[in-house]
Amino acid sequence: TRISLDGGAPEERRTFIGAVQLGPTYGSGFRICPDADPTDGLFDICLASGRATRVEALSLLLRAKNAHHVGSRLISFAQASHIDIEFLGEDYPMQADGERVRAAHVVIDILPGELTVLKPLPRR
Repeated sequence: TRISLDGGAPEERRTFIGAVQLGPTYGSGFRICPDADPTDGLFDICLASGRATRVEALSLLLRAKNAHHVGSRLISFAQASHIDIEFLGEDYPMQADGERVRAAHVVIDILPGELTVLKPLPRR
């Protein structure tokens, strides 16, 4: 996988799990990007990269349920408003808001102010 954030130089990674999110949770409450703020105008990116067995990869995914994947040597986080990802292969499977998508190259941009996001006030 080759990824470029905010127009920076592309970085090549051996990524086996990746998520680009606006908020902290994915699916049924998996805290993939636990510090994500949907009101900050940035995507939060979580990448699992490196050499890992299937058991290690599955363990990371299961640990993400409660954000216990944070701190793993295989996990890195970033933020960006423009993301350019090239995959190895012509038809890479992924999901976009739960819908199956296949592509070899994706470009993702934030459109500031185009979505109204409601966020509860912190409890006092």
